[in-house]
Amino acid sequence: MATTSIWAVKTRLDHLVKYVSNKDKTTLMKSVIDYTTNEEKTMEQQFVSCINCMQNDPYTSMVNTKTLFHDEKDILCYHGYQSFMEGEVTPELAHEIGVKLANEIWGNRFEVIVSTHLNTENIHNHFLVNATACMDGKRYCNTKHDRYMMMHTSNELCRQYNLTVIDEKTRNTKSRGQFRNEQSLREKIKTDIDEIIRTSLTVTQLFNSWNLRAMILR
Repeated sequence: MATTSIWAVKTRLDHLVKYVSNKDKTTLMKSVIDYTTNEEKTMEQQFVSCINCMQNDPYTSMVNTKTLFHDEKDILCYHGYQSFMEGEVTPELAHEIGVKLANEIWGNRFEVIVSTHLNTENIHNHFLVNATACMDGKRYCNTKHDRYMMMHTSNELCRQYNLTVIDEKTRNTKSRGQFRNEQSLREKIKTDIDEIIRTSLTVTQLFNSWNLRAMILR
C-alpha cells in the first residue's frame, strides 16, 4: 500500500516582484530541492533521479525554464510524496516505482526530481515538480483530478508489483461512520498523519496535506 499527496510551494512576497531578480523565491525552490535530495536520507543520493532536467544541477534547469517562458507566477513548484507500508518494499523497488509514477504523470512535459528517503520506518518517495512545463511553458494546476490520478496511478503500479492496495471503490462507497468503526483504517490514518508531519516543510504544507487526505476519505 502506498499513500500519496502533493501540494504547492509558493512565497508570500508580492506577485509583482519579478521572479528572476527575487532571491527569496529562488532560494525557496532550492531549499525544497536540497531537502528532497538530502544525501543522509537518500544514501548519498544513490536514490535520486531527475526527469527532463540536469542530474547534477536540476535547480538551474528549472530556473532556466521559468526564465525562458517568462513565468513569474507565485507558485514555483509542487512537492509530493508516495509513502509505502513499512517493510513492504526495498529502497530499490520504491525508487523504481517512484520514477515510473513520475514519468507516467509528469514526464511528458515537466521537470521532476524523484528521491527515495530511507530515514524513517516507512520508505517514501519525494517528488519535486516544476510548476512550469519545460515543453511549452504551460502551468501544472494540481486539480482534484490531478491528485486523484496520482493516487490511482500509484495504486496501479502497486498492483503491478503485487503490493497491497486499498480498494478505491470500497473506500469511496463507505460512509464516514463505517470508516470510524474500522480499527485498521484508524491505524492507516495514524500512519498518514505521522508521514505528513515527517514530510511537511512548513505548517501550511502540513495542513494542505491533511486537508487533501480528509477530502479523499469523505
